[in-house]
Amino acid sequence: MLKDELKPFLEGNLRGFRGLPETTLAGLETAFGPPAEHSASELGFYPADRYVFPNAGLVAYVRDRQVVLLESLHPPSIDAVHELPEPCGVLPHEILVEDAYAHEFVYCAQGLVLTIAKPTRGDGPDQLVRARAIRPIPSVESVGPELYRAFEDRISF
Repeated sequence: MLKDELKPFLEGNLRGFRGLPETTLAGLETAFGPPAEHSASELGFYPADRYVFPNAGLVAYVRDRQVVLLESLHPPSIDAVHELPEPCGVLPHEILVEDAYAHEFVYCAQGLVLTIAKPTRGDGPDQLVRARAIRPIPSVESVGPELYRAFEDRISF
């Protein structure tokens, strides 16, 4: 059952999570009810539909009715990261975080991409600012343009 498979992610038990299961928008709606909002968005370099399920605490990114990525509305504390094995790779930042550099830590077997902000001033604690679930992948190179776009690849005017 989808709720059971997503339960570790939704409860912040990143160590117990085994990656985004194959599911559709209809599957999420069956498990969590209708989304509260829908908008057109970008994920990586490509468009995606963004659906917010506040009762479940997640945002779903969907292409062709298939869920390709889930994001937690309330990421767990940084302590959840300490229970994980070493990441299979670290990517440059995708978002800006004030007074910090936010690396994208990829956990291939767990199907996780975690945005961890490391302070640029002082020696404050690291913070987990974004937790995303993807399907398990064989290597960090599998996080391609359909899921990821480094901040430096964006055009600013």
